[in-house]
Parts: sequence; structure tokens; C-alpha cells
Amino acid sequence: MNFLASSTSGTGTQTNYYHLWVYVFLSKRGLAEAFRKTGAVETGAGAGAVPGCGKGKSITATTNLLEDFMIGFNQAAEKFVAIDVGGAKEAADAKIKGEVQGLLDLW
Repeated sequence: MNFLASSTSGTGTQTNYYHLWVYVFLSKRGLAEAFRKTGAVETGAGAGAVPGCGKGKSITATTNLLEDFMIGFNQAAEKFVAIDVGGAKEAADAKIKGEVQGLLDLW
């Protein structure tokens, strides 16, 4: 996704293009569990619901909603990226560090 910015100097107008890259690093399972615990996502209990997940809430359905979000987010623009880092401690930090290092290596 490119953004256009113009600035005026003493010699005329200068046009610059900026690229917007958006990364979302998340633990899909961990976020679904947090949503379930707080009641942030209301869903009907469906097939594959985890026992004890609370009345009317299913971790499977919440995980499916997050999966739908990630697919839509990734398809919204070529530089929009949602990444499920898994449940390991500090996994998001490691992914962020790897992505930043990779981008710096390109420049």
C-alpha cells in the first residue's frame, strides 16, 4: 500500500511515496482463551467446544473467528501480515526480532 505525500520547498513541490507495512503478531490459541475468559466474544457452543469453556462460549468458535480475521487481514493489502506465533513464551518477541532483522538486512 503506497501513500503519497507532497511538500513544498523554495524550489517547488516535491512528491514522496511512503510504504505502509502492518504486522500483527499473536498467539491465536492464547488470544481465543483470553477472549473466552473475559466474555469478549459471544458465540454459540458448537461442535468441538472445549468442555468447561462457559455457557454459550466455545474456544473453537472463537479460534475460528480469529482465523477468519487473520485471513481477511492478510488479504486486505499486500503488506498487511497477521502471524500466529504459537504459544511459546516470548514467541512474539522472537518473531518481531526476526522480521526487523530481515528488513534491516534488505537495506
